[in-house]
Amino acid sequence: MEFVVVAYALAHQTRVTVENTWPGRDVWAVRKRPYCLTKDGEWTEEVSPSNRDEEFIKKTRFTLDEAKKILQTEKVVKLVAEVRD
Repeated sequence: MEFVVVAYALAHQTRVTVENTWPGRDVWAVRKRPYCLTKDGEWTEEVSPSNRDEEFIKKTRFTLDEAKKILQTEKVVKLVAEVRD
């Protein structure tokens, strides 16, 4: 089962989601397709699963608790505004 939370759905159709990327484990991505959020607070293009190395996973994946905290920050609202469809 994949758990998806739509955190923000803005007027211009921008959505930020939290998605489980490793079923059965506490590994989550904060996404604004086609981007995902890094632990540095930057958006980066999501690469295909076969091209995700260990460094990419460490840089772009969170625990669910970490992801929830990120979504509750004002910074995410600003980050969403930076990336337009």
